[in-house]
Amino acid sequence: MAIRTNEGNRVKFVPTDYGEIAQDITGMGDAEELVYHRFMLFYMSKGRLPADEEGLKRIARINGTDDEVNRAIRAFTDLEIVYRDELVDGDSGEVRATIRHEEWDNMLVEARSKVDEYTNRTKKAREAKAAKNGGGYEG
Repeated sequence: MAIRTNEGNRVKFVPTDYGEIAQDITGMGDAEELVYHRFMLFYMSKGRLPADEEGLKRIARINGTDDEVNRAIRAFTDLEIVYRDELVDGDSGEVRATIRHEEWDNMLVEARSKVDEYTNRTKKAREAKAAKNGGGYEG
């Protein structure tokens, strides 16, 4: 599943705020930082994280005792900009608990907007060129 815009375009690039990441991971150990980055990769491809413990552990994929794994996950979920939310599945209507990251949501909103803007601009330019060429597009 890829992140899509409201107009159905696929988001392939998300601008990243490395200053925000550096602030988030300050004071984290290696395991916590690894979990943070794995969660970010998952989030950028799905737009959310599952809220259930097993789902988070699957994404985290780190070795260690249960306490170590839970501590690494908690380092992420305890960040001030991370919060729990509910999502209604469009197909089943089922309500699912999710974990959201405020800054990552903002980055995805910005990326979606830019993708739609660029796609619409390209479409209009192609239509104008086709009209200029008598209705046929010569790419």
